[in-house]
Amino acid sequence: MIDIRSFRDLVRLFYIYRRAFVIALWLTVALVVAGAFLLPTRYASEARLLVKPGRENLTVPIDVGERQAFAPMSTQRDPIADEEKMLTGRPVVMQVARLYLNEMAQAQ
Repeated sequence: MIDIRSFRDLVRLFYIYRRAFVIALWLTVALVVAGAFLLPTRYASEARLLVKPGRENLTVPIDVGERQAFAPMSTQRDPIADEEKMLTGRPVVMQVARLYLNEMAQAQ
């Protein structure tokens, strides 16, 4: 194990392993240059979001103030959460259950 106790020890290690340092430096530079030319110029997201038509340009109000002490509560409701609560609510589930039972009774 090599103990590095001072800057002098670090300089001594550099001169002992100078060739390895230079090779590592050039490999790093080569990887950076290759990455700059081979990677795409900008990130293109391929994510699929659950966005309904007409809601693409929905904006959230932003209150700008100097050194605000707290973040104000958002007055907008989350449409996905509202829709989930509506679809999993008791009236909808009961209607689906009744229709399912009717279909099963007619199938027999």
